[in-house]
Amino acid sequence: MKLTRNRFLTARGFGVHSPWAYNFIVDVLGEKHPYYAYEDLYDFWQSAPQQLPQLNEKADQMLFRIVNHLLPLTIVEIGTGAGVTAGYLASVSTDIDVISIDSNHPFTEAVKQNLSIFGNVSYQVGNQMELLRAVLKENNGKTLFHIAHTAHYADICELLLQNAVPDTAIVVQGLNNTLIYKWWANIIKDDRVGETYETKTTGILLFDKKKYKQHYRI
Repeated sequence: MKLTRNRFLTARGFGVHSPWAYNFIVDVLGEKHPYYAYEDLYDFWQSAPQQLPQLNEKADQMLFRIVNHLLPLTIVEIGTGAGVTAGYLASVSTDIDVISIDSNHPFTEAVKQNLSIFGNVSYQVGNQMELLRAVLKENNGKTLFHIAHTAHYADICELLLQNAVPDTAIVVQGLNNTLIYKWWANIIKDDRVGETYETKTTGILLFDKKKYKQHYRI
């Protein structure tokens, strides 16, 4: 697997020979122009339970662009946190079903109430692994999995790797955490994974083996 190391150059497309990867890096991950939905989501972000974890605004906006580019049929998020990211994911298109899986905590009703404005979001609370297994049994379409605010990222990702198909995408948060990054550094070498991308906080795993296995750091 070839490793593209220079974040500055890669983010501008230098040395990226694959047209698909170039477009994904420059026009999706690095896109700077605002979408109308960003402004519409500002009030939603303010109303989210501030006691719970959430991504920064740039990370949520990048996820919005990734979904807008890949257009999965279903999005499964594990680790809802404050629910802001689920709102961003659901705002791309009402035709995309978003399932956000959370653990039990004192603020689940507040998250549920906040997410109720999105008709395409299903908020599920309980044992994350059990809920994910149930979702995987029913899921057979083009799916993006978002591993967000969860301590079980390694077990969850392994389960997803076992069930991945060519049009699966997995997005992992928390690469700025040393332990998560050490785990991530091994995941990108896994033969089950195709192209991989990473920013300072977010990792993306793709599974189309027709594309050359390469890792890009942006």
